[in-house]
Amino acid sequence: MASCGADCRVVIQKENPQTRVWEVLYVDDQNTSVIRSVSFTNSPGSPPSDQYQMSALRPTSGVGLHLAAACLDGTVVVLSLQADHNWKKMTFQAHLGAAYVARWSGLEYGQASDDLMNPGRRLASGGQDGEVHVYIYDGNTYILEQALQGHKRPIVDIAWMPPNDTREERIASLGDDGTTIIWTKPHNGHWSKAQMKPKAAPGSHHLGWSFDGSCIALSLKDGQPPLKLL
Repeated sequence: MASCGADCRVVIQKENPQTRVWEVLYVDDQNTSVIRSVSFTNSPGSPPSDQYQMSALRPTSGVGLHLAAACLDGTVVVLSLQADHNWKKMTFQAHLGAAYVARWSGLEYGQASDDLMNPGRRLASGGQDGEVHVYIYDGNTYILEQALQGHKRPIVDIAWMPPNDTREERIASLGDDGTTIIWTKPHNGHWSKAQMKPKAAPGSHHLGWSFDGSCIALSLKDGQPPLKLL
């Protein structure tokens, strides 16, 4: 499990299977900016508590175990678990203004398309500039695959649709004004805006796909029941 907050730290903990007690595994305290959210590879994320977010460590694919942290200085920090059990850190500038969220794709790069068959890892980030940025790891650093423009307000959450047999990828993004946009990428194609859903109540802060990708749910403020889209 990973947590973050206004103290500019990322804390990774692991449950001891014998004692059932959570123990601190790693602390990254070398950041200079407030961290807004964290997400493990192959983790859909969990609803944020107040302003900041926790992410549960889940089984990972062949891309290994990595954690992305979105920071208010516009950077994304990636922590990668190495074979010697140390964590390697990489930081790159992702947005103009604050970065609010970073989410990993459930697919290895090349798994959904045949143009680049080398396994890799991808993530999408969103922030104050109202853009969704999709990044690909090329073996050395994260390069921008595409910047998706369509929101008029800052982006507060992003969700990748779970892998499916359609060979089409989808990302849902949520603006702080309640606007939800669904982006699609066909086989060997480019990302494009497919649908814009009616605005939910401003203050919605989290969205997630169903396991089969048939619908999206939004969490609403003030304890209201989740809103189902699609």
